[in-house]
Amino acid sequence: PIEKHVEFMKELGFDVLTGGNHVFSNFKAAGDIFSHPDSIQIRPANYLEHPDYPIPGRGWKVVEKNGQRLLVINIMSGVFLHDNMDNPFQSIDRILLGITEKYDAIIVDFHRETTAELVNMAYFLDGRVSMVCGTHKHVQTNDERIFPKGTGMIPDLGMTGQLWSYLGQD
Repeated sequence: PIEKHVEFMKELGFDVLTGGNHVFSNFKAAGDIFSHPDSIQIRPANYLEHPDYPIPGRGWKVVEKNGQRLLVINIMSGVFLHDNMDNPFQSIDRILLGITEKYDAIIVDFHRETTAELVNMAYFLDGRVSMVCGTHKHVQTNDERIFPKGTGMIPDLGMTGQLWSYLGQD
């Protein structure tokens, strides 16, 4: 059933869907959405990997439209979310240091519980990414800001996270 919803979102024009602490909660119903190369669904890039239990899917996706290249990276905090996560600051740093291609913009979805951690992440990434978006709180707080080196931040995208949570429940 989840695969059906992801395909529906793709038909509506969505290019990428990010995830969070519920991304694998209904894994058996998810089908191929995490590992299929054409899937628009990505998962947090910083899940702790184990050689015997590989985590399906990828934590970032490149979207190309009208000659523009957008890199979307999904990471998640381990604070209060009870998942086995690698440090999100070290993880995003490794991802960005490993990038050799050029992008017109880089968006980071930081799925987390605390706004303070998101603000710290935005300061940490200031000038290195275009935007840091928070997800998980499900309430749009309207306290977005632009940091000194040009990175934008919005603490929560509000209903977007609720939509995924709802779709994941089916």
